Amino acid sequence: MGIEAFLGLDDEEIKRRVEEERRKIPKIPGTEYLEQRLMKFKIPEWQILDYHAHHNQDLLTQFLEQHPYDEAREVIIEGLREKYILAKLLIEQKILKANKIIASS
Repeated sequence: MGIEAFLGLDDEEIKRRVEEERRKIPKIPGTEYLEQRLMKFKIPEWQILDYHAHHNQDLLTQFLEQHPYDEAREVIIEGLREKYILAKLLIEQKILKANKIIASS
C-alpha cells in the first residue's frame, strides 16, 4: 500500500489540501515558510512515525490500534498528512526555483 492510501489521501484530497496550503504561503519568494512549518516534524518521534508510514505500515497500524483514544490516532494520522502535503509543496517550490535558475542562465 502506498503512503497516500495509508493516510487516506486520494488524488482529489491531495489536490484540495495542496491548494489549501498554497493559500497559506506568504507571497514572498523562497522556501523558508514551508521549511519552518516542517521543522515540527524533525523531532525523533515524528521521524519514526513518518518512516513507518512509508516503509512499515503494518507495524504503524498495530501501534495506532494500541492507542486507547481515537483522538490520539487521528492526531497522528492528520500530522502525517500535514507533513506529506507540506513536503510535497516544498519539493514543488524547489523544482520551480531550480527551473527559474536554469531558465535565467
